[in-house]
Amino acid sequence: MADVVRGENQRAEYLPGFLMPDLMRSDLRIGVVRVPILAIHGQQDSVIPIISARELMARVLANARLIEVDGDHESIVGRI
Repeated sequence: MADVVRGENQRAEYLPGFLMPDLMRSDLRIGVVRVPILAIHGQQDSVIPIISARELMARVLANARLIEVDGDHESIVGRI
């Protein structure tokens, strides 16, 4: 999976490039967002590590909040 903050050009090994042409470079896009951002992220997420969420949210210019919850990539769905 692409590292959304560091911008590493890595894809999930099981996905051919034509299925995931966007590397999800959120780090390049988030700086232009002008509306409030609320991000909820699982602290034990092994798909997208919590450090990536913290680094991404640090790039937001203003009015953003990261809520870290106990859980992984899927277990937090429906609990919030």
